[in-house]
Amino acid sequence: MATVVSITSEDDAWRVLSDILNDKIDADEVELDFGDAKWAKVHLNYKGEIFHQTVTASMMRGMVEYQAAFYRTAALLIKDDARTNRLTDQEKDDLELVFKVEEGSSELNAEAAEQLKGVLGKCVDKMSGKQVLTAVIVVALLFFGSPQVANYLNNDVEKTRIETAFKEETARIEAETKRQEIASTERRDTLQVIKDLVQDNKRKTDLLEQAYKESEAAKRVGELNREAVDEILRNSSKADEVTIQGVTLQQNLIREITRSQRSSSKDVIIKDQFLVVGVVSEDDYSFVVRLERVTTGEVIVATLDDPLLSAKHHKAIQQAEWKRAAVMVHISARLVGDSYKDAKILRAFTPRKRS
Repeated sequence: MATVVSITSEDDAWRVLSDILNDKIDADEVELDFGDAKWAKVHLNYKGEIFHQTVTASMMRGMVEYQAAFYRTAALLIKDDARTNRLTDQEKDDLELVFKVEEGSSELNAEAAEQLKGVLGKCVDKMSGKQVLTAVIVVALLFFGSPQVANYLNNDVEKTRIETAFKEETARIEAETKRQEIASTERRDTLQVIKDLVQDNKRKTDLLEQAYKESEAAKRVGELNREAVDEILRNSSKADEVTIQGVTLQQNLIREITRSQRSSSKDVIIKDQFLVVGVVSEDDYSFVVRLERVTTGEVIVATLDDPLLSAKHHKAIQQAEWKRAAVMVHISARLVGDSYKDAKILRAFTPRKRS
C-alpha cells in the first residue's frame, strides 16, 4: 500500500522535492496529497497611474498567455504533448485559472488547488514515479509558489549577460569618475538588484536545477514557466511596478531583465488559415483573440490594433468566429523557442473556396 505524503504548504513542497531528488523518499511507493492546497495560487499586483481599480488590455493579454503556458504544461504531463489542442474542452475548463480583482485595486488573485490536483491525477504513465512526482511538484512551485522570478532569471545566458553588463557599467563609472564627471549609477544599481535576487534564491534555484537534470518533463515545465513570466513582464510596460508572487519589480528592472530575451527571438510573418477559438478582450483600441492554426493546431494570442481603422479585418475575424469557419490571417510575431510572442494581426480575410 502506497504511503501518503502530505504537502500543506510551499515549504512542504520544497522539502518533499528535496527528499525525492536525494532518494530519501521512494517515489514509486508514495502518493502526494496536496490537501486543500490553499497556498497554491497566482498573485499579481500592478501599480501606476492607470492601474486604479482597472484591468487593462495589456494586463489581460499577460494573464491569457500565463494561462496558455499552464495549459501547455498540463498537456505535457497529461498527454505527453505540450500542444494545447490535445486537451479536451472539459479538461481546459477544469484547468482554467479564474483571476479575481480585489476591490479598489489592480490586484489579481487566482486560486489553483483544484487545477493542481487535476494535473496530479492524470499524469501520463510513460514517466517513472520519480519523474512524475518531480514534475508535478515543480509545476506547483513554479506556477503557484514563490520562485517564479528567480527561475526566470536563473539561466546561464542571462546570468552571464548580467555579470558582463555589471562589469562594463562599473568600468564606465570608474572612468567617468577619474575624469571628474558625474557618473550615473542607475543601471549598475539595477543590475546589482538582479544579481542579489538570484543569489537570495540560490538554494531554491539549485534544487530546481537538480530537478531539471532528473526529469526532462520538469525541465520543460521550467521553460514554460519562464515564457509565462516573460509575458506578464512584457505586458506590464505601463505599470510603475509589478508584484509577481510577492516579488516586486520596478519598471527599470523589468526593462533590464527583458532586454536579452528580446534579442534571442526571431521576427516572423505567418500567413495561414486559423480558427477563432476565443475573444480575449475587445474595445475601441484593440481586439485580442485566440487563434488556432488549422495546419498545426498551434494556438496564438494575437492583437488587432485599432479595430475601427481595420474594420474589414475585424469583420472577417468576427464572421469566422460566428460561423465557426477558418479565416486567412497574416500575423507578425516574435518566435521564442517554439512559441509566438507579441503577435499582431496585419490582415484577415475569408479564404477563397476551391472550385
